[in-house]
Amino acid sequence: GFQLGVVGDLVIVAKIEPEGFFGRGDFGSRLCGQQASGQGWQWWGHLALLPGAGDGYGIGYLDLQPAGPVRIDWAERHADTYEFLAPAGEDCLLYVAPADHPDELNRLPPLDRFRLFRVRPGQAVVLNPKVWHGAPLALEQPTKVMVALRWDTGPDNSCIVPFASDVIEAAG
Repeated sequence: GFQLGVVGDLVIVAKIEPEGFFGRGDFGSRLCGQQASGQGWQWWGHLALLPGAGDGYGIGYLDLQPAGPVRIDWAERHADTYEFLAPAGEDCLLYVAPADHPDELNRLPPLDRFRLFRVRPGQAVVLNPKVWHGAPLALEQPTKVMVALRWDTGPDNSCIVPFASDVIEAAG
């Protein structure tokens, strides 16, 4: 890596790598391998841990590409976890539905309860526990979204449900 130093008026900056950053905090990189993907999105979860009460929060990264007409055919929700989303670069779309049937984690609300929202860079969304949602979607331009959710948000705290046969479609 690079060494921090000054040569004349030039500042030399160290290249950030996990080994060189050790003891200064936590460093994560999407170069470690993606965890999931779908039409128009790739997900790198747990890039870094934000310590706090309980398990702390994991910081994730979504790389979004426009994928044609918006097609929504699944949703997820987390029983006990808030989820933070903040686009960086370009607008994204986010579909959500209320936390209907809170005691039946796998029970989707009627599709007419879902709403599609445009979220702009500089805005952030915090989803409440049990709120139905899907991965944000890119519009006309690729974009990135930073995501934070409880570090150990796994199958005991989450469910993903495909829509039976109906699909929500909207122009992008």
